Amino acid sequence: MTNVTIIPKARSSMNISRRVVQIAILFFVAIRISLHYYFRSESVPTITNTSSSTQKEVKHSNNTPLSDTADNTTIISTAPLFYHISPGSSGSRTLYHATCKLGFPSVHHISFCISNTRGIHGVNSTVVQGIRSHYEIMRLYEMALNCCRQYQKGNIHVMNGVVVSTKNNNETSIEYALCNTNLEDWRDDMYHHLTNVINSGIVGLFDSPYPYLADQVLELSNKYRATPPIIAMTNRESSSWVRSRLKHQILLCRAEYSYEELGASEFDIFGCIDRAFNSSLVEKEGESSAKSYFWNVFQYQSPTNLDKSDVSVESELQKGMARQYGHFKEVYTTKAEYAPDMFGMKKESEPITDKQVEVDINTFILGNARDSIENKDINKKYQSDWRRTYKPNTINCRGRVKWHVKNDSMVELYHLPKTCEVSKHIPLIPLITEEETNQKK
Repeated sequence: MTNVTIIPKARSSMNISRRVVQIAILFFVAIRISLHYYFRSESVPTITNTSSSTQKEVKHSNNTPLSDTADNTTIISTAPLFYHISPGSSGSRTLYHATCKLGFPSVHHISFCISNTRGIHGVNSTVVQGIRSHYEIMRLYEMALNCCRQYQKGNIHVMNGVVVSTKNNNETSIEYALCNTNLEDWRDDMYHHLTNVINSGIVGLFDSPYPYLADQVLELSNKYRATPPIIAMTNRESSSWVRSRLKHQILLCRAEYSYEELGASEFDIFGCIDRAFNSSLVEKEGESSAKSYFWNVFQYQSPTNLDKSDVSVESELQKGMARQYGHFKEVYTTKAEYAPDMFGMKKESEPITDKQVEVDINTFILGNARDSIENKDINKKYQSDWRRTYKPNTINCRGRVKWHVKNDSMVELYHLPKTCEVSKHIPLIPLITEEETNQKK
């Protein structure tokens, strides 16, 4: 056996070589980590979430919260937000069709436009998530409206703390069971899904109930959008608006809980609930004040239940709605960047055309109409990406989702089927899945 002796100089050379290799490996790993976080931060901006609270999962939906992540950061959407803050019956449909024609994913009450084909094939996942949360909001909104309608018609009442049928031997059903929903839980679920809508890829936000959640939309958009929302407002004469609005089925905040008791109106849904809770709801009609039902705070209004025999009652409702609409315009008109004259309010000019509306919206989102805003540099940073994402591509296919209260399910429809592209090479992936429908039953 031959003994091998390593002299100190040789040992030193080997140690140096080993250290060089180790340093090189560490340097390589550091480079990879840096590149990973660099590209991650370029694609998805994040801000530290200092809140210790966690979002609760909503029992009626399989949507996962978009805002919270495992590493305690908050993801914010880089999509632009075009928000029509004016209430229904104020030209919202014109603006909605304009954004669809320009290729911007949008929602308008029960309608949506996200693709030129039926379903969600090829649609960005953040858009899909936002659309699904939008319909959870619509479900909750319609739930409150329907429960108030059934109660005012005398079809349901509360017995031993449970909502039951008045006519069918105090029986209950899926529809009536929804009216047992705790009002605080309902509000929390609305806020949860509204957070998901704002923190999504939806661009155009129109019609009920978003104008009646104005403070919350603005609050969340400042937190979960990379750029300030583009606020659009289309004013009309108050009494004319009221007459038009009362042609629809609407959910009103009861007069006693309305802002400064100016009168019953659709505005400020969350504020209405807060004022009702702060007023220490008294026991009414044998119901315990420990639980508030939809009809304790809201009321249902439709053309058929206006009291035509008592002119003073109808007149007071109209005056109250007009006062609330006037207050709404005072508060939010100054916040609007885009205020097209759709109803001839400016006597010196003609009402704006649909084509000009398209041009204006495109300029606000992709052009230089916002150069004067405080965060114009941030806006310009994302505009180049928006021009690639929303390159001229009209969305012709219009869909709807209807909520069926009898079995608490949603049905996806396409009301302009002739404009929806059909191809055997494009799989039909529905927006509303059977799994989601079953979860609500």
